[in-house]
Amino acid sequence: MPSMIDHIVIVDRDLGVLVEQARSVGFTVTPGGEHAGGMTHNALIAFQDGSYIELIAFIEPEKRSTHRWWSRLWKGGGLTDFALLCDDLAAEVAAINDRGLVVPEPEGNGRLRPDGERLEWQSSFPQPVVGETGMPFVIEDRTPRSLRVPHADDETTHANGVTGIAGITLVVKDIDSSALALGAITGNPVESVDTNAAGVLAAKRSAVGSQPGHWIVIAQPDVARVDDLNEGGLPAKYLEKYGHGPFSAVLTTGASPGSLAPTSGAEIDANLLAGSRLRIA
Repeated sequence: MPSMIDHIVIVDRDLGVLVEQARSVGFTVTPGGEHAGGMTHNALIAFQDGSYIELIAFIEPEKRSTHRWWSRLWKGGGLTDFALLCDDLAAEVAAINDRGLVVPEPEGNGRLRPDGERLEWQSSFPQPVVGETGMPFVIEDRTPRSLRVPHADDETTHANGVTGIAGITLVVKDIDSSALALGAITGNPVESVDTNAAGVLAAKRSAVGSQPGHWIVIAQPDVARVDDLNEGGLPAKYLEKYGHGPFSAVLTTGASPGSLAPTSGAEIDANLLAGSRLRIA
């Protein structure tokens, strides 16, 4: 089974703006480089728990692309996707298929760091374009992960005190079918949880990995509230505009990630980072 949340993805038109905004709220940002194919480039916010936030932009955002994140960019960008880490992707794909969810065979990708180091990994994407199912993709490093993910103390220490990712909340239309898909990917039980989140009818939760740590919550919004101008209308508005996907993330400052609720903590200014809903708990 996947061992942890590897990273979450924030997409916007201008990488420089994303980096500046991230630094303004206390994150240390490390330059990433240009991806294979030359369509995108990134910067990373790396954490002590080994996970990170990927800030990514298209080098030519006006140029129409078949990239899985391009359509989301033109809907407004923001918190767009996320990945789970595994050690043997081919075996993981077979296991996910055995658990009832058909996912594609691994495909390779890479990135050239500013220092000239070339990184390689492979991934399997349950949804060809973000918004279809909201499910995470699964990734395995082909070169040492320490080359892909910054890990030095000065790269993983942040003025705002964040030490890692606690979990992700996904908005989905049908919570039962989404629970089957999520359980197939994580290999862990997906259990109903009480929710007092505004505008959410029901929620279920799955742990990521064999030890208590990262979690994924799927939430079904009250679509009748899509015209609600208050906070209760936000989940339904997200579903209508973007489809299924990551609605918010909770970042931890040292508490056990598994003990943190999806709505806990103080939210970072939603006018920053392309409107991504990030809570620091």
